[in-house]
Amino acid sequence: MFHKISLSRELAETAPPGTQRTSLTQRRADLSANSSQTTSRGNPWARSSPAYLIQTQSPQAVQMPLQPVHPSQKFILVIDDSPTVRKILETCLRRESFQVESFHDGIEAIRWLIGPQARIPDLVWLDIGLPKMDGYEVAQYLKSRPQFSKTVVVMLTRRDGVIDRLKGRLVGAKAYMTKPFKTQDIVSVTRSLLGLAPC
Repeated sequence: MFHKISLSRELAETAPPGTQRTSLTQRRADLSANSSQTTSRGNPWARSSPAYLIQTQSPQAVQMPLQPVHPSQKFILVIDDSPTVRKILETCLRRESFQVESFHDGIEAIRWLIGPQARIPDLVWLDIGLPKMDGYEVAQYLKSRPQFSKTVVVMLTRRDGVIDRLKGRLVGAKAYMTKPFKTQDIVSVTRSLLGLAPC
């Protein structure tokens, strides 16, 4: 121990005054400068953010802008007992790149929806005057199931009474359109309710 103390004293006496302190200070300054440069290059907010925030910030914290949704990612279900109406809706919606499936009555549609090949629809165009199970009952069934909670239901019918519109709203329909209709209106309502940009 005595030898180590003596050696330290000898080194301190032989070294020029202030050399050791200057060396340590210089090293700290160099390390600080290098750390600042490295942080600034890796993080564009380094100059205006405290050091502890810069060190703990992760790439996942930066929110990326949402990508626009393409109609091909949306699935539309058409339930109408008229072959002509089904064909018109299928044609105009597929022309806009939507994926479409259609059924002539509510029972057939529900059987498909609970089957293994089924897919949750983003929107349903639903006639009211259907055989076996009317449109109100179909809408009520869909809204009572958690898996269809985000499915948008639109009534498409010849009935234009106040009571009919009220019943449609009570079973969860977001919109009510009467026949005859224009295909431009079908596309416009579909895109609007699905949050897509107009054509």
